[in-house]
Amino acid sequence: MVIDIHLNNPLGGRVFHTRVTESTMDDARRLRDSGFGHGTIVTADFQTRGRGRFGERKWTSRAGENLLCTILLERRRLAFPPQRLPILIGLAVARVIEHSAGCIARIKWPNDVLVESRKIAGVLCEADGKHALVGIGLNCNQTRFPSCSSSEPRRAPTSMKKLVGRDVSITEVLGLLLHEIASVFEERDWRRHIEARLFGVGAEVVAEISGGKGVGGGRFVVVGLGPDGALVLRDRLGREREIYGGEVTFGDFA
Repeated sequence: MVIDIHLNNPLGGRVFHTRVTESTMDDARRLRDSGFGHGTIVTADFQTRGRGRFGERKWTSRAGENLLCTILLERRRLAFPPQRLPILIGLAVARVIEHSAGCIARIKWPNDVLVESRKIAGVLCEADGKHALVGIGLNCNQTRFPSCSSSEPRRAPTSMKKLVGRDVSITEVLGLLLHEIASVFEERDWRRHIEARLFGVGAEVVAEISGGKGVGGGRFVVVGLGPDGALVLRDRLGREREIYGGEVTFGDFA
């Protein structure tokens, strides 16, 4: 059952909520195909097929405990290229966490937000010629997380409840997030604010590059962000590359 939520949305669209869905990304895509436009949002208590940036990675969230949503955007309404979306949304999420929990949030390129090296949120963006879909998962009231195996060492995720010691209102968190998103979309100095929170600057990483200036892989040092939100890496010869896609593996602190 889909419910139309009356929530102040500075992006201008309607906000829908469903208890259980396969994926809010799929729901938003259906709303787009039905004629809904810029700023339309769909949220859910539980996703049976939530997914991460790579197809084999799943977004696991206990029912009713976290913010799970997708935002439908019209590209003609955005004053920036779509490849900048994940990192801008990451900045908005980081600010909500900082405002609500009084802590420092780090943005791990391209689509994660961390607190004390623990993942608290993830962003998934998909774009076509006319639209962009922004999926956001933010751990709000979850305190127990399933273990996961990975080739990259990880710390257990965290949540806003674990940070503040009490339940938070998911509806209030969504309202704050929408206002932060509207704000960062208009912000000229976004790059400086993201770089101040960028995880791993100066750290050595292993990168498998699939986009940007060059394709390949190897060991690099994280330098910062490019003007379009690309990650800037420096190789052992001092050459810098801007990458828009690929896999970046950090050390055992990640």
